[in-house]
Amino acid sequence: MRIVRPLVFVVGLVAALVGNAVLGETYPSKPVHLIVTYPPAGSSDLMARILAQKLSELWGQPVIVENKPGAAGSIGMDYAAHQPADGYSFVIGNLGPVVVNPLLSKVPFDVERDFLPVSLISTGPNVLVVNPKTPVKTLGELIAYARANPGKLNFGSGGSGSVAHLSGEMLKSLAHVDIVHVPYKGGILSVNDLIAGHVQLVFSDALPVMQHIRAGTLRALAITSPERSPLVPDVPTCVESGLPGLVAVNW
Repeated sequence: MRIVRPLVFVVGLVAALVGNAVLGETYPSKPVHLIVTYPPAGSSDLMARILAQKLSELWGQPVIVENKPGAAGSIGMDYAAHQPADGYSFVIGNLGPVVVNPLLSKVPFDVERDFLPVSLISTGPNVLVVNPKTPVKTLGELIAYARANPGKLNFGSGGSGSVAHLSGEMLKSLAHVDIVHVPYKGGILSVNDLIAGHVQLVFSDALPVMQHIRAGTLRALAITSPERSPLVPDVPTCVESGLPGLVAVNW
């Protein structure tokens, strides 16, 4: 398998290749579609809707958000790859579907052939959150509990190969614990099941869980950035909590 060029690793917005037909006309002259590879209400969806509003105001044309979740983002990427190469279809890509999925499995698209990188939108760490009914308040307590109860804790993610999944696997490896991965079609679905008590922990982007942390419906144990985040300044990093190798930043 070919390794993706380093340029692709720093791209947060991936666009269908602009055809020559666009060059001789005022752009955009019709609605633009912004494809999201995860379900509504997740961080990718929220960023897409903010971006769509700003671009619509700038361009004077509707920017339509389309959610195409599934297969850790690969379904949306494949859908985007099959849109006309006329510059009117964009896809919000992140580390999972753009980099990890093509390395781990055969996907029905080629990142280098089918897409053109446009711009980095944002970067951010994951927050390790648990259901408040889980009897732990720190990462250290979670590790101790997991060691005492091997195989009894489940962690949700937005799909196999997602940064949330890889963060969970890093926790398993570094802390020597046995926790079970439960993949979903999107990170927000894993958060919903965490609140409902169907899984016990999730590594999540900050946006979908901030309101739940403040409301007390989720408990934040640690954050995967090298330093504390101003979004959750009271939440220690995994490094502070005794796992110096657990650093993961998504884009």
